[in-house]
Amino acid sequence: MSLMRVRQVICFVLLAICIGLTGCTIGNHGSMGDVSGLSDLEQEVHSLINKERAKNGLRNLAMDERIAKQARIHSNNMANGSVAFGHDGFEARVEATGIPYVKAGENVAWNSYEANTAQVAVEGWMNSAGHRKNILTPEYDLTGIGVVEKGGKYYYTQIFVMNPATKVVGL
Repeated sequence: MSLMRVRQVICFVLLAICIGLTGCTIGNHGSMGDVSGLSDLEQEVHSLINKERAKNGLRNLAMDERIAKQARIHSNNMANGSVAFGHDGFEARVEATGIPYVKAGENVAWNSYEANTAQVAVEGWMNSAGHRKNILTPEYDLTGIGVVEKGGKYYYTQIFVMNPATKVVGL
């Protein structure tokens, strides 16, 4: 096995440990925002998530900048150490988007890969039952992704939202 592949395997194992075994979801309470401010990594995560959904016969998640803003704030706070890595404050983040919702979920991750960092994060989520469930929940229709790099570590937050105005065919 090549050194690069060994490094990827080790980082994946560390990522799996760091992101835990479950994502976070809540039920409770949209419109589309401007997504021009997305970073390349945020766009890459969005594309990779939608590819996973398409492989499973699900519709794409639409990106909403209001959700992405809250995801970025959380990733930045985790990177700065002002909040612990995890889901504390999740419901407040969803409320802060101002988007009415019926159901919401969140995935967080961190890794220190420079190459393929987004792919490693998404693969880690897909290999974790709770995170995978958030990604493949058919009712979710909106998402926002925030990626922040600090000190060689990349912090990821993805928030999923089911807008009550959306009707999901076949459920």
